[in-house]
Amino acid sequence: MKKIITLLAVLCFFTHVNAQIRVCVATQHEQWLQQQNPKRAEQRKAYEELLTAFIKNAATHKTTQTQNIIQIPLVVHMVYHSASDSVSVAQILSQIKILNNDYTRQNADTVNTPAAFKSVAAAPMIKFCLAQRDPNGNATTGIEYKKSTTVSWSSNDAVKSASTGGLNAWDPTRYFNIWVCDMQLSGLLAYAEYPTSTVSNNYGCVVTYNCFGDTLKAVAPYNKGRVATHEIAKCFNLIDIWGTKSSPSCTDSDLCTDTPNQAGLTGGCPTFPVTDSCTTTAPGIMFMNFMDATNDTCMNMFTADQSLRMLAVLNTAPYNSLTTSNGCTPLASISTQNATQGVSIYPNPSADGKFIVDIKKDEHAVQHLSVYDVLGNKVFEIKNNMAAGTYDINLSNLSSGTYLVEIIKDNTALFNKIIINK
Repeated sequence: MKKIITLLAVLCFFTHVNAQIRVCVATQHEQWLQQQNPKRAEQRKAYEELLTAFIKNAATHKTTQTQNIIQIPLVVHMVYHSASDSVSVAQILSQIKILNNDYTRQNADTVNTPAAFKSVAAAPMIKFCLAQRDPNGNATTGIEYKKSTTVSWSSNDAVKSASTGGLNAWDPTRYFNIWVCDMQLSGLLAYAEYPTSTVSNNYGCVVTYNCFGDTLKAVAPYNKGRVATHEIAKCFNLIDIWGTKSSPSCTDSDLCTDTPNQAGLTGGCPTFPVTDSCTTTAPGIMFMNFMDATNDTCMNMFTADQSLRMLAVLNTAPYNSLTTSNGCTPLASISTQNATQGVSIYPNPSADGKFIVDIKKDEHAVQHLSVYDVLGNKVFEIKNNMAAGTYDINLSNLSSGTYLVEIIKDNTALFNKIIINK
């Protein structure tokens, strides 16, 4: 879209309606942010101008598929009221794997990108890792849980503050923050915060627990992790593909020249091609773009211009500090033995990738044990019940690094960190 629009930031967040489509409630969250901070509109405009200058001088970055991978440490703040709205480590890791695939165009459903749009399909080549060290330099899993008295959250950022029952962000110049919680009573799937020239303490996105990842409690049609893909892109300055207005308009823009002009959001999962009042001929609108509002299974692409807008954020101050953070770098060692409710794993770290799982006598059996790398890939599992005793875990085929062990015990997910230090 080539039309010029106001640079006033607008966020869209999504709600379930009759036909289970995502509806953009334009301007509300951004207007609320500006009421809290009268300088925000000016900061947003100044930052957009800075990014525009970067984009104009960075034509070579449009070949995003060949650029180096940008790695960003990520923290998941899981705020729950009861076990029913708390997601497991496995579900969190499934979301991280989806993000890493979508942001490097390694998602399997790229085969569904129409031939007419393949020439502009691209990715910013970003990978997210669960943080390996916290802001104080201590070892961490990059996941924190908090039980709260709040049953359901809204878009007023209360979930982002310990003082209002949520969890505080980790330093947003060093970590990308995601809050997972229950927003069903508010009718929201997620919401995000656009970047400005000053990093907000609340920078990041919030996602409803049953739209996070692609397993366990994730519910169709938003059960493929694309809600988070969409919202994180907003944090990196992408605009909904139809623009910023809540009502259909062909005079609006997403500031990307390689996305067809579009009158409004697209719901469900239509059959290609789809035309509308703004783009009346085939191949029509790009409804399979991550920045439209179709079902998760229908989304599969960013474009080169969209990727460049995201890269502009990560290549300019103040957000370029995310790319140089040491949050993804594991510590040389951690406690030699971690105990999780009667289950110990040692030696830790291991010099050869071989560990012993020790389940204490009189403890209930471990029902399932899985090991994941920090990008969310499952690298080992024991499916059978493990009674009291010792068990060998041989990870000698894996490279040095930090891994997460998920232990299902008494129908509860527990987790530990282990390090291979060859």
